[in-house]
Amino acid sequence: MQIFLSCYGDALSIDHEYRRRDCVRQLVYRMCEEHAIEKLMSFNFMGVVDEVEQSLSFKARNADPRVRPFYSRILYTWYISRGDYRNGESITFFPHCHAA
Repeated sequence: MQIFLSCYGDALSIDHEYRRRDCVRQLVYRMCEEHAIEKLMSFNFMGVVDEVEQSLSFKARNADPRVRPFYSRILYTWYISRGDYRNGESITFFPHCHAA
């Protein structure tokens, strides 16, 4: 799991906005696939929080809800861990996605 910390630091230090966001997106997907959700929630992603939310939201809407990782649950956890209860609750209204 230490590799994720290194990748997180590297991704946020990239100067080019497009590349930084692409790296963050790929890091988020990999962390979800490797079931490193606790570590994902511990990172603050300052400056690219919207990219994390958009990436998780895209996967929650488009990935098979019967196959791990359960992106709707991860997105729900992301919102709730940051005190965004309104968006957290909205996840339960995605078609086919029930986080709770």
